[in-house]
Amino acid sequence: MKKKTHLPLIFFSLIIALSLPVAFTEKLRNHVAAFFSGLFIEPQKKLSSDEITKRQFERLKNQNRILKVKLAQVIDKLKTSELFKDHKEALGKMSLQSRRTELLRLLELEHDGIHGNIVYRPVTSWNSGFWVDIGEEVNERLGYTVVGKNSPVLSEGYLIGIVEQVTRKQARIRLITDPDLFVAVRAKRNESLLAKGEIHGSDTSFSCRGATILRGQGFNYDFADGEGNAIDLRSHDPFIIKSNDILITTGLDGIFPTGIPVARVKEITPLKEGDYVYAITAEPLTPFDVLQTVFILPPPEPIAPN
Repeated sequence: MKKKTHLPLIFFSLIIALSLPVAFTEKLRNHVAAFFSGLFIEPQKKLSSDEITKRQFERLKNQNRILKVKLAQVIDKLKTSELFKDHKEALGKMSLQSRRTELLRLLELEHDGIHGNIVYRPVTSWNSGFWVDIGEEVNERLGYTVVGKNSPVLSEGYLIGIVEQVTRKQARIRLITDPDLFVAVRAKRNESLLAKGEIHGSDTSFSCRGATILRGQGFNYDFADGEGNAIDLRSHDPFIIKSNDILITTGLDGIFPTGIPVARVKEITPLKEGDYVYAITAEPLTPFDVLQTVFILPPPEPIAPN
């Protein structure tokens, strides 16, 4: 009797597996990883209502003390900075008040945030995202949402990504080096806020481990705002964007709070005839290859319709 062979079936299954879309296989891999990583994470001890109240009270006391100190430092810095001295009339009360409000909002978010540990990071999408060991259970324990969809994610005070998916025990983080995540930023030089644009991951960063170059586009200063008057694109006094400028969030994307440092400008593409914006490359302010823990801020408040 002729022996049966399973080679045709194996070959056919391999062809089907290779023809599946990358997005589908990545999503399936993430769900499997989330399921199995949850098996190895110890369940968090449930606290009594008295313990929760006590911890919340202590947290609020610390927040209040730190906010008072930092607010005093911020106001002193703004009042004594060279920018405020040299351009007091241009800045006016609105600019000072808006910066103070933005800084206070950011400080409040930071003190409502929580740390998480990275438990899984796919090699095939190393600079696209990873999973952390906190999810909905943490929100239930705290009594408010910290780990939610679109929660900003920081490392050492620098923006590195956003929460994309939340399960009971884990959350998936999408990094700013992902080509599909766009962040609205502007150049900061000393105390001056200049060109505005957006940055995202380079096309190679999705699959190339260690490739952390960011692409920037649309940088100009065509319209006056609370920081000053519009500046011509080719002006040299001041030049609206330079190498080593720090890029901070503007909040114009409706997701990230204003004023979080993100990246440092590396190179600026020379303007061609007819260009009205600058394109740049930048690099994140924190090394992504050695990340072990992250700090998650509460998600942005929904914007009410007009």
